[in-house]
Amino acid sequence: MMERALRIIRPTFRALRLHQRGLSEASSCCGDSHLSQVRQMSSSSTAEGSRVKRDDVASNVISQLKSAQKFEDILAFVHTNELNGNQASIALSALRNSNLFSNAEQSDLSSDERFVSLLGTIETDLTKLTSESLVNSIINILKLQQVETPTVRLLEKECRQRLRGVAVRHLALLVCNTRLLSGHPGSALLAQEALRVLELRWKEMNNPFVLKRLLKTSLHLSPSFVEKLEDKTLELIDDFSFQDLVDISSYFVSSARRSFLVLRSVSYQVEEQRSQWEVFQLLRLLNNMRISKFQNYVLCKEVASFCKEHLRECSSRQVAAIVKCFGLLHMPEMELFDAIIEHLSSHMTEFKVSELQTIAFGMSVLNLKPPTQLVKRLVFEFDSLSFFEQMEVCLALAVFNACPAEQMKKLLATKSVDEIMGSSETRHIPLQLKLLQLNTYAKLECPGYKGPFLSEDLARYPKIETTTKSNLHRDVVGRLEAALGNDKYFVSHVELDAGYVIDAMIAVDKDGVPFSKLDYNISSASRDHSPLCKDLPETAVRVAVVVNGPNSYLYGSSEVMGRRQLMVRQLQSLKYRVVQISFEEWSNLKTETKRVEYLKEKMDGFITLK
Repeated sequence: MMERALRIIRPTFRALRLHQRGLSEASSCCGDSHLSQVRQMSSSSTAEGSRVKRDDVASNVISQLKSAQKFEDILAFVHTNELNGNQASIALSALRNSNLFSNAEQSDLSSDERFVSLLGTIETDLTKLTSESLVNSIINILKLQQVETPTVRLLEKECRQRLRGVAVRHLALLVCNTRLLSGHPGSALLAQEALRVLELRWKEMNNPFVLKRLLKTSLHLSPSFVEKLEDKTLELIDDFSFQDLVDISSYFVSSARRSFLVLRSVSYQVEEQRSQWEVFQLLRLLNNMRISKFQNYVLCKEVASFCKEHLRECSSRQVAAIVKCFGLLHMPEMELFDAIIEHLSSHMTEFKVSELQTIAFGMSVLNLKPPTQLVKRLVFEFDSLSFFEQMEVCLALAVFNACPAEQMKKLLATKSVDEIMGSSETRHIPLQLKLLQLNTYAKLECPGYKGPFLSEDLARYPKIETTTKSNLHRDVVGRLEAALGNDKYFVSHVELDAGYVIDAMIAVDKDGVPFSKLDYNISSASRDHSPLCKDLPETAVRVAVVVNGPNSYLYGSSEVMGRRQLMVRQLQSLKYRVVQISFEEWSNLKTETKRVEYLKEKMDGFITLK
C-alpha cells in the first residue's frame, strides 16, 4: 500500500520541480492530466500568496494610520499611498483623533487637496464601504466640522438605504451621536431613523459596551426604550466588568433616573467581582449610588474593610476621598477611621493642605475630632487655601468649637464675602448659608473674636423662590396644631438669619403660655427672626421644633451628624429651647393620638398646654 501511494504522488512532486525550473519535458514525464493539475496548484498557490501579500499591505496601512498622531503625518501618508474607501475611512478617524488637530486646522481642511482627495476616494468606493466605515465616516466628517461637504450627504443617503441591514452596534453609534447629528437636517433624520430601527431590534443587543454607551446617552431616548435598555442590562448583568458596573451607576447620576432593580443588581454583581476592585472606582460607585438615593450598606461595609486593608497602597488623594465618601454616607466605620488617623500621624507631611481640608470636612460630618497635627497644619497653612477651602476649614473646626479667631477674621474680612452675600444667583445660596452660620459662630462662640462681622443688610437669610418640605415636616406640623389647640400659636418653616431653617417656632410667656402668632413681628420687610419680634416681652421664651429626618443621623446610630449638632448648639446660644423630633420615634407611633401625645411630652416643661 505504501508503494502504491508513492507511485501516485511521486510524478506530481517531480512535475512540480520541473515546472519550477521551467523544464518543458514535464509533459512527457507526467502526462497532460498531471501537468494541468500542477498548473492549477501553482496558480492557486500564487493567488493565495498574492492575497496574503495584499492583506499584509492593507494591515500595514491600517497600522500606520492608527499609530499616526499628527494630522500632517496622516495627510502626507494619504497623499503617498493609494487607499481604498475603507482605508480612507480609517484615515478620517485618525485625523479626528490626532492630538494636535486645532479648530484652525480643521477649517483649513476643506482647501487641502489631500483631504479633498481622501473624500473623493470614499465617494468612489461608496457602495463598497462596510457599515462600520459608512457610519464612522459620517460621524468623523461632522466632528471635523466639514458639514458643507457633499460627501456627507452621499454617505447619509447610502446609510439610510442600508439601515435595516446595519449591525446593531453601528445603529447604536449613530444614536449615541444624536446630539452631534441633530445640528444638521439630513443627519438628524438619519439619527431618528436609526433610533426607530434600533427600538425594533433591541433584543439583538447583547454587547455590554453598546448597552453602556446607549445608557449614557439616554436623555435622547424615549422612556419606554430606556426601560428596555435597563431590562437588557439586568439580563446581561453577569457580562459586565467591574468598570462597566461603575459606569452604569454614573448613568443614573447623569440622567437623574432611578432604577432600584438595576442598582441593586449592580451592587450585588460588584460584590461578586472583588478581584477587580480598585479603591478610587469603588468610591466613585458609592458616591453615584448615594446621589441616586440607593444604598447597599453591606457593600459599603465591605468597601470600608477593603479600603482599610489597602490603606498603605493608597495615595494621599485617595485617603482624603475615602474620608469624604464615608462622611457623605454618614458612616463612621471606626476600624477604618482608626487606621486612617494612625496613617495620618505617620504620613502627615505627604498630604497637601487641600487634602487635609477634605479630611476635616468628612470628619466634621461624622463628628469625629480630627488629629491635633491635622488641625495645626490647617491653621498654619490657612493662607495657601482658596477662599472656598478656607470656608470649609472654618466650618469644620466650628463643629468642634475649635476655629481660631485669627482664621475667622481672615475669612470674614475677604472681599469675596460681600460679593457672595450680595449675589442673587441661586448657585450662591449654599455658600450664603454657610457664611451666615460662620457669622453666627463668630458672634456667639469663637473665643476672642471681635470682628469683622457680616453687615446687617447682608446678614439675611437668602431669598429662595421655592422651598421643599418633606412629608415628615408636614406631618409633624399638622399634629403640632392638634397638640397646641390652634395653628395660631406657632409659625412653621422659619428662616433664621443665623443660616438655618427650623420646622416650627413657638413663643411662650414666663408661665409657658403660647403667644398668638399675630403678635409676632414677622413681616417680610424686617425678616428679623433671630430676636423673633420686638413686640414680645423680654421674658418670652422661644421654642424651636426641629425634625430630624433619616439624613440627620449617622448610620446605625441615634447620634445626629456633626453639622446638625452645630445647628442645635447655635440655636441654644440664640436662647432657643430646642425640641428635637426623631423620625424613627415618630414612625413607630401609628395613630394620630399617640403622635399628639408624643409632641406634648416633648414640649412638657417648655409650654403649658391645656
